[in-house]
Amino acid sequence: MSSSPAFDWDPAGPDRVLAVARGDVAALRVGAAREALADTRTAGNHDARAFRTLVLAATAAGSNVAENWAKQEPENPDALLLYARVAAHRALTARRDREALEAIAAKACTAAHRAWPADPTPFVIELTLHRLRGAGQGGVPARPPGTGGDPAWALWREVEARHPGNREAGQRLLALCYPRHGGSAELTSDTAAYLASVGPPYGINQLLPLFADLEQDHGSGPVEPDPQRVAKIHQLLGHLTARGPVEPQAEQRRRTLLEMLDLELRGEKAVDPVAEELSRAWFGPNATDGPPASATVSDLSVLAEALHRGGRFGPAWRVFQHVHPYASPFPWSRHGPPEKVLSRVYRDCRRG
Repeated sequence: MSSSPAFDWDPAGPDRVLAVARGDVAALRVGAAREALADTRTAGNHDARAFRTLVLAATAAGSNVAENWAKQEPENPDALLLYARVAAHRALTARRDREALEAIAAKACTAAHRAWPADPTPFVIELTLHRLRGAGQGGVPARPPGTGGDPAWALWREVEARHPGNREAGQRLLALCYPRHGGSAELTSDTAAYLASVGPPYGINQLLPLFADLEQDHGSGPVEPDPQRVAKIHQLLGHLTARGPVEPQAEQRRRTLLEMLDLELRGEKAVDPVAEELSRAWFGPNATDGPPASATVSDLSVLAEALHRGGRFGPAWRVFQHVHPYASPFPWSRHGPPEKVLSRVYRDCRRG
């Protein structure tokens, strides 16, 4: 890498098939988009399908390219899904006529679901629309596990039945819990912890507690021990103990967790235990598979941000080495102009 950080902010990230399709859609063509979405359907790659339609919709929303494709091929699940994404994008970004646009998007989701009932993505799109209901209209989910017919949790379960651990569904459900969307800090933390607990170990939804932490306003002044962080460290220690005979690698991990616990109880800065564990599992010296294939640039940037915030510059640098040259405005935009913030963090981590 060069000494001066240079970033590629293409929303497609390293997905070059998506990048080509996005350029095609911008030119009012759907040939490359047709291939990009058909590939996700034949492979059953639901996370890639969700991400590709999300990125393509942002490009297609300013034209009629998506609705024209859907009209020309009214039984093509890919065309119908892209149009549903576009309709949802318009509803979510509209300044007026939002109710009418939401109804159009909901109808488009129904059509996409009928075209391919096994696809979880129409329900993911409905979760994005759920935010339009607001706190007073059932837009904020119930506490996990969301029993009793809660509509947001019902949509999440429709997705889960078709694709357990779906990346976007977890993030969309969690976002409904944010204080800025009518939820609360406690609901956000509880929901993130629950969704991580029901996902596969070291899967993509293990990042959700880090997303929740980004939403917390820690303010200034004395740092008090975080009960949830303390509980998480105890949980990770318990998992190590339950594995039986202690191997050298596990013993080192146990010592690290105990040091983190000591720092937390003394009110000193410590890296989030979730970030520490995922850093080891995905980028550590004994990591074999790396991060999940569904992890986007913004997902891994959230991990890098948490590691940097906890003073773990070396592990954060390994994350940057994995994603460079691609960059995402989130989460850096939460701290100021994203390019300026990311450049500063990048230099910190490169120096170690």
